Amino acid sequence: ASIDMRLQARISEQPELAVSLLQQLLPPTSAIVVGVNRLNPVWLSWPRLSHDRVLLIDAQADRLQAVHQHLQQTRGWRTIEAVLDSTDATAPFHAMSHAGESGLLPDSTLQQLWPNIRSLHSATRPTQQLDTLLAGDPGLSALGEEAAGWLIVDCLPALRVLRGAAQHLQRCAVVAARVLVGRAAEA
Repeated sequence: ASIDMRLQARISEQPELAVSLLQQLLPPTSAIVVGVNRLNPVWLSWPRLSHDRVLLIDAQADRLQAVHQHLQQTRGWRTIEAVLDSTDATAPFHAMSHAGESGLLPDSTLQQLWPNIRSLHSATRPTQQLDTLLAGDPGLSALGEEAAGWLIVDCLPALRVLRGAAQHLQRCAVVAARVLVGRAAEA
């Protein structure tokens, strides 16, 4: 039991260790990362994948550019600016005082986690399902059809993104999602 506790402590202190171990146990054939953050590069290390097997998706072009600018290993990876959701429609996109948390959730929901976060402005943006995005581009459809791929949803609300990825989820070997828990999840 003490070994398990030490391993848990080490993994919580070094999440990149957990990702590396998972990549060895379940080697990805491709990786789709929704919500990129150069300040949290845990999900931006795919040493065994060629550049055409990694897709980064974010609703903010400047975040995609910052990742390429500051993390050399991401140069050459395909990037797409898109707001992913459970439906192909439109939705309010909230620019937050903490830019990394800008997205589909209003500040009132995020304030349960970050009391000082504020919406700077909101704009209606087109949304797209991940399944629609992958099917609509011949260069991406192979990623969506591949077995043993990884899907990482490092943005909120992850559940809405996952609902729009029902077809792709059937072929994923690993799905990791950042989710709200407790009172924040109920909002």
